[in-house]
Amino acid sequence: MVIVSSKNVLFRNSGPEKYLLKKNEFRTDVPAWVRESWYFKALVNDGSISISDSTSDPVVEVAMEKAEVKATAKRKRTEKKE
Repeated sequence: MVIVSSKNVLFRNSGPEKYLLKKNEFRTDVPAWVRESWYFKALVNDGSISISDSTSDPVVEVAMEKAEVKATAKRKRTEKKE
């Protein structure tokens, strides 16, 4: 599994642990407590984080492009509301 974020995201659990997911960084070692958090799931749903079951380059590139398109659309919607 490969995880890519379209922005920097800091996750914190109820204990002292923290986990930083950096923008456009391919991660395969995301802790279970991060993947199971409501915040991670919300970011996946809004397109800020993309998950791929394959590690081949074309699949990851497509996932990054989809995440960027979703993030851009969300920014435009937010700008229109303001």
